[in-house]
Amino acid sequence: MNTRALAADILVEVVRQGRSLNSALDQAFENELSSKDRTFIQAVCYGVLRWYWRLNPLLGLLTRKPIKDDRIRMIALIGFYQLGHMRVAPHAAVSETVEAVQYDTWAKPLINALIRNYQRNRESLEQRIDSVSHVALAHPQWLFDKIKRDWPAHVLEIFAANNDHPPMTLRVN
Repeated sequence: MNTRALAADILVEVVRQGRSLNSALDQAFENELSSKDRTFIQAVCYGVLRWYWRLNPLLGLLTRKPIKDDRIRMIALIGFYQLGHMRVAPHAAVSETVEAVQYDTWAKPLINALIRNYQRNRESLEQRIDSVSHVALAHPQWLFDKIKRDWPAHVLEIFAANNDHPPMTLRVN
């Protein structure tokens, strides 16, 4: 199975079914996967969820009507995340993301068009979504409102810290 398709299945479980990411990853990793694939899937899943409230509005800008198939939506978000936040070569991100929808022939041209359109118009699309505060900071509206109400002087610092990768910690046994 394609690593992006597996990551999309995990993300659907988390976003739609409310599972914790750790339990969904643990279940998915029961299958035979190389450590490289596990690392990639984990990085993609954590990244898409970290930036979900920014990536999902981008998808809305690029489509005329919402994509009803959750797996296809997540595959598109994975493609956006790879192009915007990972050090994956753009041609590889497009190719592998399109390959992830091998099972749905109708979705291949859609995913290809979405990813390539995002790749070409990334700056203008991101400027458009940056006009909405909570989307620019990649958080849901309700959380943005609460933080802004409780800590108005530190809103940007709080959300920037929340979007950072956690520090790496090593422990010697």
